[in-house]
Amino acid sequence: MKTAKGAVTQPAMAALVAALVVLTMGVMSLFSTSVSAESQSDHLKMCKLELKALYGDDVRIKMVKAKQYQGQHKMTLKVYPAGEAKTVVECVSDDAPEPGIVLMAKDGSIINA
Repeated sequence: MKTAKGAVTQPAMAALVAALVVLTMGVMSLFSTSVSAESQSDHLKMCKLELKALYGDDVRIKMVKAKQYQGQHKMTLKVYPAGEAKTVVECVSDDAPEPGIVLMAKDGSIINA
C-alpha cells in the first residue's frame, strides 16, 4: 500500500475512492427512499379525502398500486361505497406549482366531486 517514503500507491487510492463512492450512493438512496415514501403517504391522504367527499365518510378505500414518475403520482384504489358495488379509481396528482388531485374511473373518464 505505501512505498518506502510513506506515499499511498495508485491502486490503493483507487480502491479507497471506489469504496467512498459506493458508501455515499448507499446513504443517498436511504434518504431518497424515505422522502418518496413520505410524499406517497401524503398523496394517499389527499386521495382518501377526495373520495370521502365524493362517496361519504362511510366509504372503505384500499390501495392496490402506486407509481411515481417525473413528479406525477398515480395510485390505483379500490373503493367500496356503503351499499354499492366496488369501484376501481385512479388518483393522479402532480408536483406542479398548484398541486391538485384528479380522480379517474377505470375507463379513463374523470370523476367530479
